[in-house]
Amino acid sequence: MADRSPYLECRRHILLDMHIPDWDERFLSEFDPAAYVDLCASAGAEAVMVYCNSHAGQCFWPTTTGQVHRNLRGRDLVGETVELLQERGIAVCAYYSAIFNNWAYHAHPDWRLEASAPGGLFGPGTRYGQCCPANPDYLNFMLAQTEELARGYPFDAFFFDMVFWPDVCVCASCRRRHREEAGEEIPARVDWRDPAWCRFQAARERWLADAFRRLRDRVKASLPIPVFLNSDLLACNWVGGASEEICALNDLLGGDYEVRALFEISAALTPSVIQYMYAISGYGGGVSDLTPLADQKARAMSALAFGGQFMAIDAVEPDGKLNPRTYERLRDVFVGMEPYEGAGGGTLLADVGVYWSPAARVSVERDGVGLDELPPGAPMGPADPHWLAVQGALRALNEAHLPAGALSRADLRRLDRTPLVVLPALTRIDAEEADAIRDYVAGGGRLYASGPTSLLSTDGTGHDDFLLADLFGCHLRGEAAEALTYLKPAAAKVSRALGPLEYVALGEPSELERAYRPVSPPTVLEVAAADDAEVLMTLTVPYGGGRGTRDDQGWANIHSSPPWEDTTRPAVLRHRFGAGEVIYSTVALEGARGRLSQGSRWLFVELVRLLLGRPPTFEAEAHPHVWSTVFAEPERSRFRLAFLNSPPEGAPLPIPRIGLRLAAPAGARFTSLRRVPDGGEVDFTLDEDGAMRAEIRGLELFEMLYANYQEDR
Repeated sequence: MADRSPYLECRRHILLDMHIPDWDERFLSEFDPAAYVDLCASAGAEAVMVYCNSHAGQCFWPTTTGQVHRNLRGRDLVGETVELLQERGIAVCAYYSAIFNNWAYHAHPDWRLEASAPGGLFGPGTRYGQCCPANPDYLNFMLAQTEELARGYPFDAFFFDMVFWPDVCVCASCRRRHREEAGEEIPARVDWRDPAWCRFQAARERWLADAFRRLRDRVKASLPIPVFLNSDLLACNWVGGASEEICALNDLLGGDYEVRALFEISAALTPSVIQYMYAISGYGGGVSDLTPLADQKARAMSALAFGGQFMAIDAVEPDGKLNPRTYERLRDVFVGMEPYEGAGGGTLLADVGVYWSPAARVSVERDGVGLDELPPGAPMGPADPHWLAVQGALRALNEAHLPAGALSRADLRRLDRTPLVVLPALTRIDAEEADAIRDYVAGGGRLYASGPTSLLSTDGTGHDDFLLADLFGCHLRGEAAEALTYLKPAAAKVSRALGPLEYVALGEPSELERAYRPVSPPTVLEVAAADDAEVLMTLTVPYGGGRGTRDDQGWANIHSSPPWEDTTRPAVLRHRFGAGEVIYSTVALEGARGRLSQGSRWLFVELVRLLLGRPPTFEAEAHPHVWSTVFAEPERSRFRLAFLNSPPEGAPLPIPRIGLRLAAPAGARFTSLRRVPDGGEVDFTLDEDGAMRAEIRGLELFEMLYANYQEDR
């Protein structure tokens, strides 16, 4: 049996998607574990995730606690595959579908998750049966199955899929448990200003984390291996039940990330590595549906840019057949990864930390909606202001090639390590967060905050003013009444940053844009500035407030609503607090959407530059489609730089030139800039302050470099 690398060190992973039921005897009848393992080995996989069950619920091992897939005809598919993989020196991770289990849903109706508003992605008429993780009988069933697997097979890691709330469950078990714990019934309406509702939401998050903790502990009682869940949970809104507690239980974080923000949030939360799971076939119609090779390579390199793992997800055909050409193409992807796999570790260089909080993922404008009125696909429903602002901030900073990363509650005691902290529409906070942020600024930190930040406490207490009003230098007065507003510079430094622009639009001033590409107008708050605050920008409103129609005279231009009346109403303020400084924007510029959102995000970046007050530690002149990451590796006296040519659609076109500037650590000087993996020298110059300047020419897809330095003696 060949030696295997520890799972966390493996970079090239494969998962075979096997959500195949057993009611047709032909299903999986052609599946050959030996042939599959041969394909994985030929592709160059270091690790393979093996299905133990699927969303359909049937098991691929001889379980005594559930239903074995009938078409196995007595075979132990898990055991055969694990043994064959280990003979090849390939690490093995168990896959277990939790909560989504059609067999359990039908066999035990009392285990079912009872959605408060049936419908949407997982309701009647769909193919997915879910069971309630708070139901003690169902949890005991999952624990028993997990114990069978952990005791029966020498896995190198264990993955639990679908650990989230697909809907708000109001089953008898949830109702009984909430009565026992809180002494009250489940509230009938969503209301983030209602302590009773907030207690129930906190209970949902706690129940989910408790279920995963018990599953995790059951694995680790038999196997000292990494255990993790699908961190796509982080992309769900409040319905999904994400919490800092459940994130902290993971030994790594893996998910099929769709936006870069999830890379950065996951990288900030995990103690080890992230695993990027990406479907290369199958979800559009079977083996004939293959993603372009260029796209596969770009996704693999995006994982390496963060020092992470790449998992290619193939899909088995219903009869069990595989497409060998899928693995031939995947070999090209894995070969391209190999030279960079020794590069990893270090700390993401970040002048700017964007604070992410699952507790803030609420939409208070929807307060009062009944549980039976929640929109279809509740956890993936309309994005909340905080999530839009987090994504927008990280995207804007990446497109500007400024060093940024995500922060979470785990960083509260070390905020002073981050020169500038962003609170993007952080609607709900608690006393611990408020105290930590206040201490950070008082001690010399720099803070950008936007929109409804700190208007609610996480226990449901509403406030007439910002909890952090003393930091912001202003007090809440209400919401702007106009449907459309503009920001106008009131300070020369902002005017210079905007160049020829006189105004920045908040929303879509064009009537045609609003009609054909409707975007919810951003919420603009009305504030009164404190005497010691500097007003950087004020509000300008269109004629008639932008609400006119053909039947009145409330407009000035038939096609749009241009700026008309400059007001003195504060929109962006700058305020000193203790030894630190704050810029507060009455609207979440970073979360703007629509055709003109680029202008709002650009303004956000300029405000960040202004607040930082010095040249960034790293910056690059590059196309916005280029991803750039810099990791500090002080134990090796170097920085690891990565550049990925990653357009949102289509194959990447070569980037003619990237210019970069990287500041040297205090008391050190740069000695070389070398390409990975060949060690080729890249020319560079040093500024008077010791910062390195260099150019990269003709970026096709991916470039990694080491910037080496030595301490001055």
